[in-house]
Amino acid sequence: MSLRRVVAAPFLRRETDEATRAEFIYSLTRDADWFDTDEAEKVLETGVEEGLLKADGDDVRPAFDVSEVDVPDGFSPSARSLIGENRGVFERTVDRLVEAGHDKREAVAEINRRHAEMGDVGVQAAALIVAKEKGLSVADLAEEGLEELK
Repeated sequence: MSLRRVVAAPFLRRETDEATRAEFIYSLTRDADWFDTDEAEKVLETGVEEGLLKADGDDVRPAFDVSEVDVPDGFSPSARSLIGENRGVFERTVDRLVEAGHDKREAVAEINRRHAEMGDVGVQAAALIVAKEKGLSVADLAEEGLEELK
């Protein structure tokens, strides 16, 4: 599930490139009916932390071209997979692969193959290796993964 898709939705729905925090949260809670208010606030903060949203006081803007994002009818994200400690290195690495144009199923399958080949190595490490081999910058996620191990 892509955090990018979720943070793009309020801007796509309102056909704007700027919203107040309240408008963004309202769009996720009432317009889309995806989250409760606390979850929507955490999605917003996670979007800012991961560089997908730019916050300036009470205003938020996407840090990418939302017109390149598709939010299909019936899309229903889970807050648990998008926010805070629940969005681990693996999920965020897969998101980066998808954002770079790789098919999600194929990326996960390739990560799983690499994980099986590597033996006693975490799936997060396998994901990072696959992403790096595909030319993606994942140093920040690798550092985070190392911190989690400590």
